[in-house]
Amino acid sequence: MKLYKDTIRTYYIEQPWTQPILSSNGVLGGDSFAVQGLMANEPGDEPFRAFDGIKNNSSNCYEGTPYTMKPTVSSPQGIILYNPNRLNITNIWIQQDYGGDNVMHYTSVAGDVYGCDDGHSWKLLKSYTNPSFTTSLTIDMSDNTGFYKYYKITSTNCYSARVWSMNEIELTATQLVPCIQEESTHYIDEDVIESFTECTRKYYKYQYSTFVQPILSANGTLGGNSFAVYINQLGDSSCVASRAFDNNASTFALILGPREGYPDYPNGYITFYNPIPLQVSAITIVPRSGYQRIRKGIFQGSNDNITWSDLYTINTTTNDTATYNINSQDAYKYHRIWIVQSDYTANYYYYYTAFTQLDITAQERLVVESTESDYDFYKDIYTYKAMKSYEKGQYYGNKSTIR
Repeated sequence: MKLYKDTIRTYYIEQPWTQPILSSNGVLGGDSFAVQGLMANEPGDEPFRAFDGIKNNSSNCYEGTPYTMKPTVSSPQGIILYNPNRLNITNIWIQQDYGGDNVMHYTSVAGDVYGCDDGHSWKLLKSYTNPSFTTSLTIDMSDNTGFYKYYKITSTNCYSARVWSMNEIELTATQLVPCIQEESTHYIDEDVIESFTECTRKYYKYQYSTFVQPILSANGTLGGNSFAVYINQLGDSSCVASRAFDNNASTFALILGPREGYPDYPNGYITFYNPIPLQVSAITIVPRSGYQRIRKGIFQGSNDNITWSDLYTINTTTNDTATYNINSQDAYKYHRIWIVQSDYTANYYYYYTAFTQLDITAQERLVVESTESDYDFYKDIYTYKAMKSYEKGQYYGNKSTIR
């Protein structure tokens, strides 16, 4: 008599997660919670010190054991967290150091939180600000619905001494825990016939309309329901991305990035997002009068804010307003100008780039269902209705227990 045992499948259940206390960094990608710094550390500092359970009290700023990062002025700095089970983090609390003179020298002013499963394909989850320079920083992640093995917490601008010092980090999270569902065997007394696959072809066409660029008073939220903008590295906390879209000649957005030839220092960029994909034909950059003008850059497009396609290379010596004809045949929700070089040097490693205005010439491109006689592309939709085929007298797989 023939026997059959079906393939074992893995299922997951959501459970509470308890943050461990660390005495070492651990190894990213291993079997336990681990941490890693993004850039060079202060001598003797290690990232695990932000998870060692030792905090400052109100009377002794040196009681804690901080993890302190000190790269060059205002460059992104932060920490990578890893957990073998995927985490859904809903809140991040960071106790920051304030220095021996009771002044909040070592606090983050603004930054971002990212998540991913492979340690490389980062997805922006949250942008935060800390305008009051408070030593107790809370990042509300309640709108985070994803589960990720890796998280990255960064600062894009620090206060005063340009140093970010984390005494302690506390995470509120749940985790996905794997459980095994086995298959037991049962006898059948009639034949079971293998079923079939259906294919349905659907037709689509593009519907175009002229994009009307809004006038902004705030950045908005990337990935939301309306046009939004973002700068990854602010040259000044008041010169935010929306100032390049406010139709005001007296304001400007300020981007910080490395000078050409220093690849170890992250590039600055300005991103604009539209919920309906844009087919961009041109961009016009109005530079700040006198200095901080772009010299080299790359204009890019993306539909997920992760994978980017190069659409145009900027290489210019003009000091005036310039229009760059993109003539992209593709439409994207996200576009950004990746700064490679500016004409204004802040110090040996960094420069500033200022945009008084950034104007976009584009068409919005919707995808609508159409017919076989009028379409731009089609998709074949496959519906699988397959069962295994057994003969009378066999045993067959059936769900049993979860453990």
